Amino acid sequence: MIDRAIPKDGDYWRRSVVVAAVFQLAVTLMVGWLLVMNRSSSLAAGYFFDHDVYLLIAGGVLLLCLGWWPLQGAPVKALTPYRLLLWVGAGALIAYAGCFLVFHHYPVSRDEQSATFAATYFAAGKMGWPIPAHLHDLAQAMMPMHTTLRPEAWLSNYLPVNAAIRAVTARLGDQWLAGPLLMLAGVLALASAARRIWPDRAHAATVAVVMALTSTQVVVNAATPFATTGQFALNALWLACFTRGDRRGHAMAMTVGLFASGLHQVHFHIGFVLAFVVWLATERRFRLAGGYALACLCYWLLWRHAWPGLLDTMMGMPLLVSGTPPPPGANGLLWRLSQLQIGESLTRFIAWQNVLLLPLVLAGAGAGAGARATGQARILTSCALACGLGLMLLVLQDHGYGYRYLHQLIPCFCLLAAGGWLAIEERLGQRLPASILVVSAMFAMGFTLPVATWRIMVANAPYERAYRAARSAGADYVFVDTRAGAYLQDIVRVAGAGPVLLDLGYVPATAVTRLCATSRVMVFGEEQARHFGIPVDPDRVANEQQATARTAQLKRLGCGQPMPVG
Repeated sequence: MIDRAIPKDGDYWRRSVVVAAVFQLAVTLMVGWLLVMNRSSSLAAGYFFDHDVYLLIAGGVLLLCLGWWPLQGAPVKALTPYRLLLWVGAGALIAYAGCFLVFHHYPVSRDEQSATFAATYFAAGKMGWPIPAHLHDLAQAMMPMHTTLRPEAWLSNYLPVNAAIRAVTARLGDQWLAGPLLMLAGVLALASAARRIWPDRAHAATVAVVMALTSTQVVVNAATPFATTGQFALNALWLACFTRGDRRGHAMAMTVGLFASGLHQVHFHIGFVLAFVVWLATERRFRLAGGYALACLCYWLLWRHAWPGLLDTMMGMPLLVSGTPPPPGANGLLWRLSQLQIGESLTRFIAWQNVLLLPLVLAGAGAGAGARATGQARILTSCALACGLGLMLLVLQDHGYGYRYLHQLIPCFCLLAAGGWLAIEERLGQRLPASILVVSAMFAMGFTLPVATWRIMVANAPYERAYRAARSAGADYVFVDTRAGAYLQDIVRVAGAGPVLLDLGYVPATAVTRLCATSRVMVFGEEQARHFGIPVDPDRVANEQQATARTAQLKRLGCGQPMPVG
């Protein structure tokens, strides 16, 4: 419960919202100006100008209007169990519709492909995707990224829990159900955590739930195979267990952490938990802090050492491992600062949230929701610490909807927003009207979500069209010259039907000679990339020297007609 001795301040709502609006608009203008001055051609810069700037400006203007919103009317009410299920179910249905209407069941980025790829072989009861014997020398060219090549199979080189969850829903009928179901579970867990933190102020859970359900980032990511929705859901479930405060609750939280740390990369959940370990230590709860620290060590040993060792024993030693980015470090942070990635990532995260999230989080963190809290509400201190650490380590995400490397912290942001709502009410000496929350939700669902999904479809369409055209080409093999367009390597993947797609830069010279002599070969090159509208990225070159050599070899052999695009 928030300390009720805070002096009343009738202008506190206006100041909180207007300051957040000015901050949002100022950061938007500053980041845009710096990107223009630096002539940035990065994907994040493209996202900023093509997606986010409109959302940021419109959201900032709405916040300015909300600053002068009349503070009369019916207050926010507690959600009944029926209404909570209705709201969360509707959100999950919207996310599931996005799987069809926005993404067309097509995983765009390599991270998404890795999840669907592993889920497919898990659902078939296998630990890897078998490599056909006659294609063994082409295995790397068929799956050049985010996979481990073993003697007889490809394996995703990400941790298995996200793919395993998708495999379960695949057995139920559609692996794309995983995201919406995880979103549903995560929001319900978030509501449970909020109710435990503020048992006498049940409307705080309503605020937290609205922040989550009207986050375009939460809804859109639930329609994708990214591990982000699993991170959101399991961290929210961890919080629901942690806030029980008893031995069983902490045992359950540590068990949830075992699966959360194995979703994608182990350091995401460990970083989240360590913020709570620090807070517990400052509260002099050393025994509990040590228990969670020991649990994190066990997670690390299991997923970084025991799991790879098990795979080595079952599947044979790796022949080749494609790169997975390491945990962020200090040098990476300095480089990202110099490349303006911090600003791009921060503005992208803000743009995809409910417009009230920023002022409410600032109020929750800065107006006493953590520092002056008593009882269970003291947990907001650790939520603020977790969010602060996440903001310090903003890493380059490449493809992403919103800023997905903060996705695991959205439950903390939502709880801070709920605390901020209560803190503002304390300073005002009155309840805030529900109309403010309704307007922000209507803006999110009526403007932010439609605009964001429209721009997603425009950005993804060239790659989806290119992939489907290559899959339907009248050839046995299609060599994809990935130098021809940005992220063109992402269309090269293993599938059950159609010609075999190969990344030209990874095809051995002997294989080129053999395929040209025995099979019908086509080439997807610059002409095809321009036809489908795939942009050029002069800074993104993979295996350029080998691709150039293979192109010259094809020319000498008179092999590889251009893939038709008509």
